[in-house]
Amino acid sequence: MVGSTYLFDCGDSAYEITIESGTELHWKLFKGDYPGPQEDQETYYKSKIADGIVLMSWIEASGLGVYNVLNFNNSTVTTHAREGDTTHINKGKVTRLP
Repeated sequence: MVGSTYLFDCGDSAYEITIESGTELHWKLFKGDYPGPQEDQETYYKSKIADGIVLMSWIEASGLGVYNVLNFNNSTVTTHAREGDTTHINKGKVTRLP
């Protein structure tokens, strides 16, 4: 995954995620509106769940916890984002960009 860029497209919003190293990624809001930061650098953690399925998570500077299940077998992403007492759940497509 290192050196790869992915598009997480959940319909109303989409994010471009570039895996820069085994521990660092850069994300950028690609489509949609979000009142917070539009891009940032994060330390991430990942775990293989099964063949072609990865859990990837990080905590943003704002305290937003982001947990993504990437299923490369069917090109889907499910994201749970937790901030304060609110959890946002987004489902969409994951695409590797050239």
